Amino acid sequence: MPQSALILSLVVALGQAPAAVHPSPLTDQTRSEYLRALGELEATFGTIRGSGRSTSVGVAGQPDQRISKSLVVFAKKPGMFRSSSSHRLTTRADKESQSPDLATFFNRTISISLERRSDTGSYVIVDTAGSDDASRLVTSMGPRSVLACPYTLEGWRISNVLTKPWYTITHVEEVLSGNTKLLKIHYLNSLKPGASAPGRLVMKEEGGWLLVSPAEKWVLREAVSRLAPGAGQSLVGDRHLSVEYDGTHDGVPIPRRYESKTVARLVGDKQESTDSKGRVARNGSVMSSFVFDFDEFRFDEAPDSDFTFAAFGLPDLGKPKVLAARSSPMPWVFTIAGVALLLAILLRAYAARLRKGPRQSVGQPTPPRGMLS
Repeated sequence: MPQSALILSLVVALGQAPAAVHPSPLTDQTRSEYLRALGELEATFGTIRGSGRSTSVGVAGQPDQRISKSLVVFAKKPGMFRSSSSHRLTTRADKESQSPDLATFFNRTISISLERRSDTGSYVIVDTAGSDDASRLVTSMGPRSVLACPYTLEGWRISNVLTKPWYTITHVEEVLSGNTKLLKIHYLNSLKPGASAPGRLVMKEEGGWLLVSPAEKWVLREAVSRLAPGAGQSLVGDRHLSVEYDGTHDGVPIPRRYESKTVARLVGDKQESTDSKGRVARNGSVMSSFVFDFDEFRFDEAPDSDFTFAAFGLPDLGKPKVLAARSSPMPWVFTIAGVALLLAILLRAYAARLRKGPRQSVGQPTPPRGMLS
């Protein structure tokens, strides 16, 4: 083992080093400790419930800036997830508008997205899918990525950075934050933009760094992901993440605030860029942001009934066979076809009974009008 790597290993193990050390590669010891801690975090945060407030800002600092806010209630347990967003307000150019409440849930057989109708106050189904991982990701990416913030990068597991062959850990620094010693892990991504990788959507990422706290179960504190510019692209939006904690549960820090920002980075010597709509982006300016403030965060289990149609006032529809959007005509086509099939079966059964049984006498019930027409 190189001497610098050995020094860093001792730094992590003993916690008796200066606030910063010379850059060193990630040692096998540190890597294995971090991977083990990530598995423990994933298990700990696998059963949670609570609520919070989300605030997103689009086209920040521009004349058409959009600010959206909502109240969110969530619950999660192995194989099940649910979240609902209410009081959804959007402000644009001093005009405020209300959007319908949204909800999403999945259990071991189904994955559902819902929207509450303003006229009836009842939920209607927007999308349905099976219980496979891909459909779960589509229906609940936003809320789930926030709830997994101590051990993921916007939903993508940090363990990928430590184990996938296309990632390379270039060096590690020790950083002092107050009295807490943190590790800053720098990495590069060798996959080209648009390339495919088994079981993972590949972002146009060229590298970045993670700031983690070994003394606090290795939770993520900050991260930066640098995106690779496309051909002829002069502006990219790098991703900056930060997580704040307040209190602990069995030694595990409890998230208090999650923030994600898209920060402008201009390629070459340019200091600003103007798009087709006249929006000006300057190097280092915030293009968009998302903040989630946790009002309640508990490590306890919600009942299975919370992850069902009944929890949202709907009848159980069973396992879906077709992914159907609310605006699609397919549900109506299948409904009409089903009714027609049922009528045909009833008519055939009734005709067979007439052929086999005695003639109808006075006082015997007559078929409903139109049944035999």
